[in-house]
Amino acid sequence: GGGGGGGVCGTLDCVPLRAGSRRAFAPPAPPRLLLRNLWVDPQFRRQGLAMRLMQRAEEEARDLGLACVCLEVAVSNAAARALYEKLGYCEVEPLPRYVPEWVRSVISLSKSLEDVAADARDGAAVADEG
Repeated sequence: GGGGGGGVCGTLDCVPLRAGSRRAFAPPAPPRLLLRNLWVDPQFRRQGLAMRLMQRAEEEARDLGLACVCLEVAVSNAAARALYEKLGYCEVEPLPRYVPEWVRSVISLSKSLEDVAADARDGAAVADEG
């Protein structure tokens, strides 16, 4: 826990995954970073730490040359869902509107990093030309 004694105030567990699919008949997923768990000590919440951890995970994904970041979040975890939405994560394979959200317990989200990587490449090309 926290407590100001140099303890852990937040963690993020992630792992790179090769291209492929985790479901039969689903289109192949690109190489990606899977976020398995994000935790912030309650006394350190609402201070931007979770956002900084997520941004660092995205930096790590870019450094590894991965195309996207993906995660699953509990349907009931409104605070986490709001954070991920604010950071640009979108639902993967959303259920049709007529299926109530409570039918499943988790939502799969992902964020493409390709446009950011393309912007970085374009900036490097301009810098090389200059």
